[in-house]
Amino acid sequence: MTETVIVLLIGIAIGWLGYLIYHDITERKRAEEALQLSEQKRRQAQRLDAMGTLAGGIAHDFNNILGAILGYGEMALRDAPAGTRLRRDLESILTAGERGRALVDRVLTFSHSGVSARIPIHVEKVVGEALDLLGPKMPEGILLEAQLSAGPAAILGEPTQVHQVLMNLATNAIQAMPAGGTLAVLLEVFHSECARPATVGNLDVGEYIRLTVTDSGVGISAEIMDKIFDPFFTTKEAGVGTGLGLSLVHGIVMDLGGAMDVSSRPGAGSTFTVFLPRSGDALEAVENLVPKLPGGNGEYVVVVDDEEPLVKLAARTLEELGYVPVSFTSGIAALAAFRDDPQRFDAMITDERMPRISGLALIREVRGLRRQMPILLMSGYVGGGLLERAREAGADDVLKKPLSAHDLATGLARVLQK
Repeated sequence: MTETVIVLLIGIAIGWLGYLIYHDITERKRAEEALQLSEQKRRQAQRLDAMGTLAGGIAHDFNNILGAILGYGEMALRDAPAGTRLRRDLESILTAGERGRALVDRVLTFSHSGVSARIPIHVEKVVGEALDLLGPKMPEGILLEAQLSAGPAAILGEPTQVHQVLMNLATNAIQAMPAGGTLAVLLEVFHSECARPATVGNLDVGEYIRLTVTDSGVGISAEIMDKIFDPFFTTKEAGVGTGLGLSLVHGIVMDLGGAMDVSSRPGAGSTFTVFLPRSGDALEAVENLVPKLPGGNGEYVVVVDDEEPLVKLAARTLEELGYVPVSFTSGIAALAAFRDDPQRFDAMITDERMPRISGLALIREVRGLRRQMPILLMSGYVGGGLLERAREAGADDVLKKPLSAHDLATGLARVLQK
């Protein structure tokens, strides 16, 4: 009996020891998994921070280029007679510039894990504008056929997203027809009667705006069909494509809650069909006379930007608005002029990213010399706490680059309390 008890106790002890060992291993494994997850999140955060820094630099340089395009385009448009080809061409340039501005905003939003504001988009209008840009650049031997019949149907999103989807699909189709062919674009309203899986995403019951892009090119083989949406995957030779086009389309369609079907046969072309959830109708644009912009009464305004074309553009715009601009391409030179006569100037507009002294540092120095004077800060990216830092430095307001004449006029009027 005693031996039985001893054996039983030994068995219990061994079982308990096994449980403890198992529990210890399990807890250790969980701790290791938690540590790995934490490390993974830390590395991801570092990558996003690095991407945000890179995107901020790109946005600064690209917004400066766009600022010159949009600014001088606006000036030329004011002198272009209505109904002329010149005016239509200038309007197309400004539309393309605005698309570029929105694209920079999307890059910044993505890199900083932000969420863009969504508005009702008149899809047919955006697709029509994109086709107008695409038409003159069509290679010889390729015929563009377009049928747009979606009417006022709208989606919730950004115009740039629709523009990118069409342009990337069209560019991909054109590259698939090296010997020429036909590019067909169809836009229509579609009602899905039943839910089904699509090549990308799922098509639910409901109303969609359906965009179909078809080419008569080389087609896609079954072997690579499941790879075409992978980032940087391309079958083209070096220098012809990046492999990002379809990946961007995939991301946008998923972001908009849509779906996409792909059908293709080698040698018989390909068809990409995009379904975007409809969100009612777009409001009709009302043509109004351009309101008169608020102007100045000879106030002296300091303009500081290290990009000389932007300084000249801002100076011309301010002169037309009735101000007296005093321009500098160096923050150090602007600060020296201000130290010589702090009461000479009535307002200041300065860029944020400049060599030697930043806009925020310049504002702090100016505030140390004169506490009360309207100051506007300009920046290509106004997120990441910049608004708070600008207020702390002494800026009255922050304007987002690239600036239009309307932005400059209303911004100055606001801080001058006109």
